[in-house]
Amino acid sequence: MISATCGQVSAGSSQPPQLRDLQLASSLETIRVIQLDVHDHQQVDNFNMSQTGSFIKYNGMAMNNKLIGLFPLAALLFSALAYCYPTLFIAAKGAIIPLLALVMFFMGMTLNWQHFSAALKQPLVILLTLGIQFVFMPLSAYLLAQGLQLSQAQTIGMVLVGCSAGGTASNVICYLAKGNVALSILMTMASTLCAVIAMPLLSYLYLNHSIEVPVLSMMRSILLIVLLPVLAGTAINSFSAHLTSRLEGIFPVFSSMAIVLIIAIIVALNQQNISSLAFPVLIAVALHKLLGMSI
Repeated sequence: MISATCGQVSAGSSQPPQLRDLQLASSLETIRVIQLDVHDHQQVDNFNMSQTGSFIKYNGMAMNNKLIGLFPLAALLFSALAYCYPTLFIAAKGAIIPLLALVMFFMGMTLNWQHFSAALKQPLVILLTLGIQFVFMPLSAYLLAQGLQLSQAQTIGMVLVGCSAGGTASNVICYLAKGNVALSILMTMASTLCAVIAMPLLSYLYLNHSIEVPVLSMMRSILLIVLLPVLAGTAINSFSAHLTSRLEGIFPVFSSMAIVLIIAIIVALNQQNISSLAFPVLIAVALHKLLGMSI
C-alpha cells in the first residue's frame, strides 16, 4: 500500500508544483498513519502476550500455594495410613536420606551467597537460638516429665529429646513457610556442632548419667544431608539464576511431597513403639513442642 501511494505521487510529477506538493504531503501523512497503526498493533500484541504470561505465572503460583497449603492435611493422612498399613512404607526406608538431601539441594537452589552473608551478620539471633535449644528445651522437658510423673525411662527420653539439636525437617518447614532459610540452616549447623558437647553435659546434669554422642556420625550426616546439597544448590543458583528461576515454583511442592513421604516412612518404622506409648508421654511431647514454638 505504501509503494502504491508513492507510485501515485511519481505518476503525477507533470502536475503543477502546488498540487504535487499537496499530493506528496497527503501521501506522507498516509504512510505515517499506516506506520502508527502497525506500531499500535504490535504494542497490543506484546501487551496481550505479556498479560497472558503473567496470568499463567500467577495461576501456577496460586496452584502451588494451594498444594503447599495441603501439607498438614497430607502429613496427617499419610501418617494415619502408615500407622494402619506400615508395610506399604517400610520398604522405602532407604529413601529417607536421599530425599532429605534432595530437598536441601532444592532449598539451596533458591539461595545465593548474599543470603548466607546476611545471615552471618545476625550472630545474636544464632546465639539466642542456641540458648533456647540447650537451656529452655531440656529444662522444660525435665519439668514436664516430673510434673506428669513419667517413669525413669520416659524421663530419660524426654530430656534427650530436649537436648537434641534441630534437624533438617526444621529447615524444610522454614522453607515452606517462606522464612529465612539461610539463617535456619546456619542455626541447624551451629546447634549440631554444639550438641557434641552440650548433650553429654546436660544428660549428666539432669539424669546423673552421661551419654556417648556419635560425633563422627553426626558430622557425616550434617555434611551429606545439609552442607554439601545446600552449597551445591546455592552454587548452581548463583551462576545460573536465569535457569533456576524458571523451576523455582516446583521446589516447594516437591519438598512438601518429600517430607510427607518421609514422615509416613518414619511412622511406619516406629508403628509398634507409637502404639505402646502411654497417654501422658504423648501429652508431654505435645506440650514440649508447643512451649518451644511459643518462645
